[in-house]
Amino acid sequence: MKALVSFAKGAAELRLETAWYSREALDAAAAALGCRATVKVASTKAAHVVTLRPRGKGAVRALAGAFVDEALNHQLR
Repeated sequence: MKALVSFAKGAAELRLETAWYSREALDAAAAALGCRATVKVASTKAAHVVTLRPRGKGAVRALAGAFVDEALNHQLR
């Protein structure tokens, strides 16, 4: 399972392989974090690119970790 994360300008960008994460799992994770962050998901054939921006003062790294946890949780249901 491969996930790449980069941080810049108060945001996190995650690159998640489509072989491991479905778009539905990412949409569910985005809904779960909706009150804590602005989440944008763009998908290609090989990967999903997720951009996370906290909606206030929040730790971007913790938010990225929470998103991946939620996505994995929904993927394995």
